[in-house]
Amino acid sequence: MMEEFGALNTKGFSSQIEYGALPESTHLPYEGVFNESKFDGGDGVEFPLDHQLGYARDQFLGSTHDKNINDYLAIFVKGNKDGKDRDDRILNATICLDISGSMGSGLTFDSGSRLKLAIEAIRMFVSKLRPDDSFGLVVFDDKADVVITQTKVANLDLSKTFSILDTINTRGGTTIREGFVTSQKNLYDYVTDNKCTNS
Repeated sequence: MMEEFGALNTKGFSSQIEYGALPESTHLPYEGVFNESKFDGGDGVEFPLDHQLGYARDQFLGSTHDKNINDYLAIFVKGNKDGKDRDDRILNATICLDISGSMGSGLTFDSGSRLKLAIEAIRMFVSKLRPDDSFGLVVFDDKADVVITQTKVANLDLSKTFSILDTINTRGGTTIREGFVTSQKNLYDYVTDNKCTNS
């Protein structure tokens, strides 16, 4: 039987509650429902930064404790420029990548791991950046690490950047706060040091 880590463990949260115990911290992120359920992300939004609610109804037949039909609500952060061409503003972007154990499983039987797909998306993203843009990469599981310090794209060695991506592997649980805090600092230090006005 495959051992489950991080947010993939859908049984840990509900089974602990069912038996009157507090769930372990590794089962708190979102009970793993995004690994099993599909959510409608909705249409485009009007504002530069907005939210969209998503809904899913699902039944986990493989669960040993909860075979009920459950309703889930998700909140998606969206912007009115999603899917549109970029304007001429400089983009300073730090990617915060989940490398917890659940990222080692696939979306389907033949899709490859979530981590492999995420790294492929990062490669495409970096290859479309402009010379004046900047890029940084933070990975997190139980802790966070800066893998690529925020750097102006003109100064990035893309071959080395892509080689670094190939060395990233899954590990540990899911503590997203560590990733966000470290990513924020990575980006903040860059924009402050370089007196960036748009990020």
